[in-house]
Amino acid sequence: MGSHLVVIVVSAGIAFSLPWAARHFLAFWSHVEHEKVLLVSVELAVATFMILFVNLIRRSIKDRRLAKIAAEAGLVSCFHTQGNGIRHQIAANKTQQGLGRPLRVIGFTGFSTFADPKSDLYPIIQNCLEGKILLANPFSDVVRRRIEQQPDPATAWSRVHQEVVASIRLLKSLKLAGKPVKLKLYSDLPLVRLAILGEHVWLQCYHTGLEVGTRPEYVFQHDRQEHGLYALWYQYFLKRWTSPVLPEYDFDRDELVYREEGDGEVRREAFDAAFDPTASQRELSGVSSI
Repeated sequence: MGSHLVVIVVSAGIAFSLPWAARHFLAFWSHVEHEKVLLVSVELAVATFMILFVNLIRRSIKDRRLAKIAAEAGLVSCFHTQGNGIRHQIAANKTQQGLGRPLRVIGFTGFSTFADPKSDLYPIIQNCLEGKILLANPFSDVVRRRIEQQPDPATAWSRVHQEVVASIRLLKSLKLAGKPVKLKLYSDLPLVRLAILGEHVWLQCYHTGLEVGTRPEYVFQHDRQEHGLYALWYQYFLKRWTSPVLPEYDFDRDELVYREEGDGEVRREAFDAAFDPTASQRELSGVSSI
């Protein structure tokens, strides 16, 4: 309504000012037509204005076409920078979309995703309806080889180990408090950091040599007509979560439980991380998350 009122007022103002503008334009033109330099200047100014106006129209049409494509793909936001203002906006959006709803996450260590009190999902995982978390197994051969390729493998391994322990410790405390959370571990390299919050998917892609936190963060929204990519990423998570290859973490015994497709238990393996329930959170201070 406000925009419609503005358009009506502006249209009325233009209509009432036309006679005045016409008189002044004719007077101006009668003076300009005998001044060659001024006439050329007016022509150049009009030509420049027309060029800018046409380019603006073309860009507007292109932007509308790209916006339509993004809407059909379900893409509603893309955050390229990580400034304080942007981080606050991202955290506020995630909180609004995820509180009191099921939380589904794919990450690497999980520390910068939900275990760090400064992370965006930390308050959400505390108050979610249920949590299903997929993290990388730091003791798998693939992850070990990736860590060995780092400039300082010992420091990188210590950092990964501490972050995984912190993430598991947080999930264990939530489990003890009665929160329905489950954790599964995968053995390959991470592809995406993904969080499903209600009808929104937050996505960042892992890239060799770059911190995932510096990568653009995309937001896909559920489309009732199933045209968008929300359904694709949701199915991607479900396919990984239901894979019998991935073991589930037993918080009571700190073991990996392998199951067959009928959900029957096949075997158990000890998880080699060392847990110290009295460990201070200071051991993770200053850790730069992978």
